[in-house]
Formats: sequence, structure tokens, C-alpha cells
Amino acid sequence: NQQLGGDKVKASVTNTSFAPGHRLGNGGEWDDAWRAKGWPVDHDPEVGAMAVFKKGVSGADPTYGHIAVVKEVHGDKVIIEEYNALTPRGYGTRELDKGAVSWYLHIPDSEKKK
Repeated sequence: NQQLGGDKVKASVTNTSFAPGHRLGNGGEWDDAWRAKGWPVDHDPEVGAMAVFKKGVSGADPTYGHIAVVKEVHGDKVIIEEYNALTPRGYGTRELDKGAVSWYLHIPDSEKKK
């Protein structure tokens, strides 16, 4: 939401920003909603992209999956920032091989905060 102009008071993107039947839902499902909206989904990390972990991938919850944000990219490694993963109910970062992430979701430049 910060990248799209939102702040602590007002979110720029919510579940209703996505087509019915293609809401964001659980972290492991975000790629489906992203594709339905026509936004880019691939295996190429970039700073600011959402990192989707399908159910059980790289320690993600086996029922819900997980979502994080790419903080840094260093060759074949990514540093992600996330909540409620390695630090229950808290913020944390971790470094992973870029292939340990199921999908990277990119915000189109036309949608980013100007």
C-alpha cells in the first residue's frame, strides 16, 4: 500500500480492489488475484515486489501460505521483510535463494505512487 500511495490511515489497495472471485485472500493465493488483475507475476525478484510462498513452501504455513516484501536483491539471493513468520506476531527479515519463493508479484509502474 505504501508503494501505491496508501498510509497508516488509508489503504490504496484492499481486497475489493480485485475482481470478485479473485480476492487476495491468504498469502499463498495472492498470485491468482494478481494475474486476474493483469498485474505481472514471475520468478524475477525486484525491490518492492511481493514474495508469495505457496502452502508449506520455505516454511510457509501449510494451510495458508505466506506473503512478504522483497527488501533487497543480491544476485541469486533475496532479503525479504515479513510479519508473523520467524518472529511470531512480529517483524523480521531473512535471506533466501530467489528460487525459494513461489512467485514474485510486481506493481505496475502506472499504479505506483507518483
